[in-house]
Amino acid sequence: MWWILLDKTKIKKIWLYGALITILIIYLDDIGGVLNLWNYPYQLINIIPRLNPIDISVLPVMHMLIYQYFSKWKNFIIANIIISFCNSYIAEPFFVKIGIYELTNWKYIYSVPIYVMKAILIKFILEKVLQKSEDK
Repeated sequence: MWWILLDKTKIKKIWLYGALITILIIYLDDIGGVLNLWNYPYQLINIIPRLNPIDISVLPVMHMLIYQYFSKWKNFIIANIIISFCNSYIAEPFFVKIGIYELTNWKYIYSVPIYVMKAILIKFILEKVLQKSEDK
């Protein structure tokens, strides 16, 4: 589905955005686990305490599609706010309900600004790097 929706003329830029957001997602998930903010009672691989299928596929693809379709900052931020609320109040509670995600010292509302800020941070960094490479 993602491959069909992908603007192939911007594939390198979108993939770079996706790679950077994936790295940040994994680090944030690890930090949350280490700080005992949440945990995953069941893992696909016991030595990796995070929800890899979400961290390395669903979230990055969602972010890449938003990055592709909402290139102007205002629209990008609005789209990320909307998807952040959906992730925080629909997806996260669903994962809690099915027992693969537990909140220990965390509330859903805390996730909203993190979802938004990570997307903004990566877009900002990527645009600055790309702008500097074009200036050379």
